[in-house]
Amino acid sequence: MNGAPPGRGGSGSAKGWMTSDIFPLVLEHVVKHARCTKERPILQIEDNHSSHVSTQAIQYCKDNGIVVLTLPPHTSGKLQPLDRTVYKSFKNYYNIACIDWVVSNPGQTIGISIIAQLVGKAFQLSFTQENIVSGFAATGIFPFNRLLYTDDDFLASAVTDK
Repeated sequence: MNGAPPGRGGSGSAKGWMTSDIFPLVLEHVVKHARCTKERPILQIEDNHSSHVSTQAIQYCKDNGIVVLTLPPHTSGKLQPLDRTVYKSFKNYYNIACIDWVVSNPGQTIGISIIAQLVGKAFQLSFTQENIVSGFAATGIFPFNRLLYTDDDFLASAVTDK
């Protein structure tokens, strides 16, 4: 985790995807840094990935003051504040950091020990208060904007509507 953002956490799976075993570790990290409790809850907006809605994850959230708002399938690109602003710029800055590293280290490949350092560079540039706040405005959450979307914007989610 050398070069990772301050206060970071880290875990991984063999395939690189979030799992039901890893997500509770993410939730523990959230509780540690948000200092939420049942008396002082926080709102967490997330997609319906199976790791996010496992029995263990849901119970942990209930026990620790995390109110979970799950988004309909295929809508996080429009409704998830971090997807709209922070993650988009993070991906851009991470790609730039990777290119810069490769140019500065000819003939070498980016290994697992370098990733935290590259993430750290991209994190500082993208996880800014301005980006986070603008994500809530871009999704119409705050300030609230009910006219931002039409029903047509969510036709893709109708395919999986249950």
